[in-house]
Amino acid sequence: MVAGNKKISQPYWLEYPLVGGTFEVSDQTQIGKAENDPSFETTFIINIASEDFTIKRPVQYRVIDPVKGDVYEPIPVIPRVLINVKEDNLVFTKKNETKELNVSLKSFRDSSVAEISILQPWWLKQQPRSKNFFLNKGEEVSFKLFYQENYSPPPTFIKINHHGDSISKLIIGATNEEFKITYPYSLKTIKYDHIPPINYFLRNDVKTIRIDLKIVGKKIGYIVGAGDKVPLALEAMGYSVETLSEADLTDSKLKLFDAIITGIRAYNIHEYLSNKNDVLMRYVENGGNLIVQYLKSNQVGAKRVKVGPYPFIIDGGSRVTEEDAKVNFLLPNHSVLNYPNKITEKDFEGWVQERSTYQALQLDQHYETPLGMNDKDEKQTNGSLVIAKYGKGNFVYASLVFFRQLPAGVPGAYRLIANLIALGKGGL
Repeated sequence: MVAGNKKISQPYWLEYPLVGGTFEVSDQTQIGKAENDPSFETTFIINIASEDFTIKRPVQYRVIDPVKGDVYEPIPVIPRVLINVKEDNLVFTKKNETKELNVSLKSFRDSSVAEISILQPWWLKQQPRSKNFFLNKGEEVSFKLFYQENYSPPPTFIKINHHGDSISKLIIGATNEEFKITYPYSLKTIKYDHIPPINYFLRNDVKTIRIDLKIVGKKIGYIVGAGDKVPLALEAMGYSVETLSEADLTDSKLKLFDAIITGIRAYNIHEYLSNKNDVLMRYVENGGNLIVQYLKSNQVGAKRVKVGPYPFIIDGGSRVTEEDAKVNFLLPNHSVLNYPNKITEKDFEGWVQERSTYQALQLDQHYETPLGMNDKDEKQTNGSLVIAKYGKGNFVYASLVFFRQLPAGVPGAYRLIANLIALGKGGL
C-alpha cells in the first residue's frame, strides 16, 4: 500500500486549473521537464576501484509484448477511489427544476468505504445528499444523484450577465472515512507507441448554469462527426437526442425529428453523407431543419462533398480566431436572432478559443448571412453562420465553434443553437 501522504502522479503542468488558457505551475524548478520525476525510484551504489558511484533509476513495470518485446511503463500513484461524472453541465431554465447526475465509482483497494457527496457548494439543495458504498478492489458501481435548483445566485457565482444567467460549479467527490481523505478525481490516460504513457486526473467540476432559455421542438437526430460533446449539451437543454447511422438516413426515419445536426467534420469523415444529400434535402424541403457544423474542406478523399441545397465552398483560412472579436448583426430582424430567444451582443461574451472556423465562402444568392465578424486589422467576413430557406425547411452551415462553447457553458451559445433548431417554427 502506498503511504497516505504520497502525491498522485499528476503531470506537474496539470496540477492546477488552466488560467487564461495557460498552465499554472507553482514550482518553477519543474519548468522544462518533458515529464514528471518518477513516483518511485531506487538507488544503486556501485563501488569501482574503491570509489562509490550512486546511480538512481525509476521503478517501472515490465511486460513482454509478443510484438514489441520488453515494454517498460512507469508505475503511477492513483487515488484509492476514483469517481467519474458523465455530465459537464447542468442547465436550469426554471425554478424548482430537478436535474440528475450520472456518477460511477471505482475502488482500487479492498474494503473501501466511500461517501459520495457534493463537496462544493454546500447551499445547493440535493436529494439524496450523499450515498455510501462498501467496495472491494476493482469493484465499480454506477448511480444517480439528483439536484434541485431553487435558490437565488449568491455572490460567489462565477458570472451573472444581462439575461440573469448565472454560472457556478459543483465539485463531486468521494470521501474515504478510514483515511479521512477526499477524492474528487476521475482518471484519464494518454497512451501511444511513440510516447510514454501519461495518467492524469481531472477534478469532477460540474457547471450549474442558470439560464434564460426557451426551446421550440423536442426531438433531435445527431450524426456524429470527429467527436464532440454537443449531444450532451442538447440533452442538458431539454432536447431528446438520438444518434443516427447511415442506415437511419431514410425519408421515413428523418421525418420524426425536429432537427438533424451533424457533428464537426462529419462530411469529411462519412462519404455516405454526400451520397445521402438528396435524402437530407428532401427532409429539409418537407419542413425539417438541417444544421451542419463545420467542414474542414469541400473534399472527402478524392471526391467533392455534396452538402446543402445550394453551392458554397469552405476555406480553412477564413476564420476568426479572436474569441472576443466584435460580432455585427447584419440581419438584426432575422428570426435566428429573435426567436425564441432574443440574441444580443452580450450573448457573445465569454466565448472560448475562437469565434468561427472554416467559414463558408462564394455563397449562392439563396443564403442569408446574419452575422459579420473579423479579427483585428482583418476584413469582415460573413460566412460564420449561413442559412438558406429550402422548401418548407431550413439548411444551416455553422462554423461558429459550438462544440467548444456548449461544453464550456457559454449561455449565449445555448440560446443561439436553440434558435437554429427553432427556425421556421414561429417568430419572424
